[in-house]
Amino acid sequence: MTHADTRWTLGAVVACALVAPAGASAQSGECVCDLAPVMGKVSSVKNGRVAIDLGTAHGLEVGDHVGVVSCCDAPWHPDHLTAWICPDDKAVTAVVELDEVGESSASGEVGRGSAAHKGDLVFVTDRPATHKVAFPGFSHQWLSVVDLSLRLRAIPGMSGGGVGFPFDLSISYQTPWPLEMGIFSAPSFLGMDGGNVVGHAIMGGFVAYSTRFFEVGLGVGGHVDSLGPERNLAVVQSTRLGATDGLALSLQNTFILGFDTDGEGRGLHWDSVQAEIRIPVHWRVTLFVEGGGGGNFSNMLWFRMTTGVNIMLRGKGGPGTIVLPLGIGGGFYELWDDDCNWETGSCEDTFFASVIAVTGLDIRF
Repeated sequence: MTHADTRWTLGAVVACALVAPAGASAQSGECVCDLAPVMGKVSSVKNGRVAIDLGTAHGLEVGDHVGVVSCCDAPWHPDHLTAWICPDDKAVTAVVELDEVGESSASGEVGRGSAAHKGDLVFVTDRPATHKVAFPGFSHQWLSVVDLSLRLRAIPGMSGGGVGFPFDLSISYQTPWPLEMGIFSAPSFLGMDGGNVVGHAIMGGFVAYSTRFFEVGLGVGGHVDSLGPERNLAVVQSTRLGATDGLALSLQNTFILGFDTDGEGRGLHWDSVQAEIRIPVHWRVTLFVEGGGGGNFSNMLWFRMTTGVNIMLRGKGGPGTIVLPLGIGGGFYELWDDDCNWETGSCEDTFFASVIAVTGLDIRF
């Protein structure tokens, strides 16, 4: 432990002990940390940035680090106060590097997976700034997040020099509870080749049970295709194992209400699957490998496999975060109309195949 750690730790212990209400105990769960004589406080947390009420008047400079302790949320135990004050890493919810310092205030970005709340105590420290790379999870101040996500791909047409754009689009809202809801369009496709403009989409709404390291969701919507008049009910089931911005495996299965290949037995039939593995290599960079295929009941036969990186251009995962995916891979997409006669070869279809380029945008509000 450094000299700074020791000095500010003792201040925290003395401060909390001095202002603790008489008779406070482990059973009461009370800890009042107002008027701490040497500790600073978190004055606000917004868009992944924390502001504190210490500044140059207290000896702080740009580049200094401060630790955050949720003192008033901790159980009160006078005999074991130091167990949850600064020396214990579990009690320090974040270490923040200050990039703006005024006379009586300062601020910095909260690392991914770290947490800070208005009213938390802060202390000067030489510890490195905290960033959880593999399993960042949610921070409490990042709940109630609106997420606009677009994964856009480009693949050349094989007939007239056109191009197709397979894409996945979603707008979701993460509530303060383990519940996420939103709208989606995935898997979807829009393209032009040989003078034909074709489109395909599975779209609808979804709800999901969503926690730090697990999510399972169900979506209901419809199948829309530019080459066929039939509109079918679609059901999408999704699962995530792992953190949203960390190490994770995601899986999505699509089912469509239609007939068997012999024209009988109307019911829900499996149509396609998409899967993605994400491996973080830096708190701003995550490798991904994703692929999928299908098309039994949706007038689009497809397969793809791509790999690339998700680059966190801004933010730490909460509101104000911008993520840019970049990747490359290969595959094919074939779209046909409802009147295809595969035995006679009478069919209007459009074929796209070759290298697939990947980009997109993920913006959180």
